[in-house]
Formats: sequence, C-alpha cells, structure tokens
Amino acid sequence: MTSFILQTNEFESIIIEKAQGTWIWDVDGKAYLDGESGMWCCNLGHNHPKMIQALKNQAELIIHRNKNFLTPITLESAKKLLDFVPNDFDRVTFLNSGSEAMEFAINFAKKATGRTKVLTLLDSYIGAFGSAKDLSFTSTKDLELKVPYPKCNTGECEHLEKYTSVVDREFEKHSADLACFVLEPVMVSGGVFKSCSKLIKYICEKIQDIGGLIVIDEVTTGFGRTGFKFGYELFNIIPDVVVLGKALGNGYPVSAVITNSELESKISKSELYYAQSHQLDPLGAAVVSSVIDIFKGEQILENAKEKII
Repeated sequence: MTSFILQTNEFESIIIEKAQGTWIWDVDGKAYLDGESGMWCCNLGHNHPKMIQALKNQAELIIHRNKNFLTPITLESAKKLLDFVPNDFDRVTFLNSGSEAMEFAINFAKKATGRTKVLTLLDSYIGAFGSAKDLSFTSTKDLELKVPYPKCNTGECEHLEKYTSVVDREFEKHSADLACFVLEPVMVSGGVFKSCSKLIKYICEKIQDIGGLIVIDEVTTGFGRTGFKFGYELFNIIPDVVVLGKALGNGYPVSAVITNSELESKISKSELYYAQSHQLDPLGAAVVSSVIDIFKGEQILENAKEKII
C-alpha cells in the first residue's frame, strides 16, 4: 500500500487517520498515546480547538498571496510574537520549517558580520540541509569548529574548567572569521541533555566580545519545553538571533527568525533579499497568533510547572 511513497525514512505499519489532544487513532479506530507530540511539535496537543478555528477563519479570508504583499494577520502575529519573546527584538520573518529558518539565520549572521565561520557544540542537531546540516551531528563533514557538548544538569560540574582551553584555542585560531555561535540549548537528537550554563555563558561572552553573534536554535526547545518560554533563558544570555519552529505552529508548518533592526541595517538590501513562496503567508501567521493566545490565555507554562511540582 505504501510502495509508492519514497522511503526517506522507516515508516510504521499503522496508518494514522486522526488526532486529538495527546491521542492519535489509526484507520481501524485503535487509539495510541502520542508521547512525542507528532515530531515534537504539538506542545498544545493535537488539533487544539482554538487553533483549528483560527485556521478556518483565516482560510475563509486568504490563505496565500504574492510575496510583495502583507496582510493584517501577518502584521498582527509579527508584533504579538516579538512581544512574547523575552528581550528587545524588533524584526521577524515567518518561514516554513525549522531547518529553513536555521539556514536563513546562519546566513544572516554571516552577512551581518562579514565573516564565514560558525562555532557550535558537538552532537547538536541544527538542521536537515545546507550549512545547518553541516553543523549537525548527522553531517559527514569533519568540521573542526565544534566544542564538546558539556552535558550538565546540576550547575556544579567542572565543564568550564575542563573545556576553557578548548574554547580559547578555537577563538585564538578563528576569531577573525567567526560569524556566530549556534546553540541548541538542550540536546534533543543525541539524547536529552542540558548544557553547562557556565561554559555556555563563557562562550557567548567571548563570541560577542569579538563582534560575533549568538544564534539560538529554539526549534525544539521553544514554547515551554524546558520549563521556561525558551531554552536560552536557562543560561541568562541575550541572543542576537532566535529561531523558532515546531511548537510555533503546533503541528502546522511555520517557523520564524527573530532579530533586531541594528543587525538588519548592516546588510545590504540585495544580500538580505530572500524570496520563498510561502514566507509570511497569512495562514501560518494566523496559526502563530492563535498559539501565542492559547499559550498565554490558558497559562500553559504556569500550569505545567504546577503539575510537575
């Protein structure tokens, strides 16, 4: 039955027909508890009724438009998202997937700094294609600019002392070319591990001291997955670029790159130009708006913390 589907990965034998909340049902009516929230996307549960209604309402108005036009819901959602994310950001664009957004963010950092190299942590997952994939643990490339992932949950570890010389050596060799440090706040694909806060803060201070940028990959960790709105809040750092996906659309394919006008001003219009068919589409923007409203209105983060305690 599935022989006509490209085998890009292994597929389960069951065929899923519908979903609601934390449950999914196959075509035979058998229910399964979805412990992974789809592909770690549905932080609000499958088919949240307010999100579905927002989709319906927007679909009756306009789903898609030419790239040269904006819509009221796009502007509304952009402002709402900027107000929702901690720190003072004033620029955002909506894209389709986390990988696309990460690729955009890395290239944005390179153009804003005029540099070409990127520092990241070993075993991170950054993206599925392009330079983002090259930075990920799935890459076949042996990139030297990868610091060992400092797994630490206690705050009392010795990673700072252990890896300071490794970090310093990379900065001594590449500081003139380092565009950014890309951080996945919590490792998710190689096991779920938090980074050492002290070492992360040390790297972030060094990258900003040399004029490089901090790019945060919040595709998986954003919207409450860490106990905070966003994973970077675990480290008491202020990033330059934040990338969102997955839970931003609660299952709908929409992502975002957030930054500030000061960095935008460092890039020429021709270099900044990016045209993707569904960038800033109103349907995705409507989903983003509803997700933020639900997250705030239903006090998702506060309720989750209360239930954990």
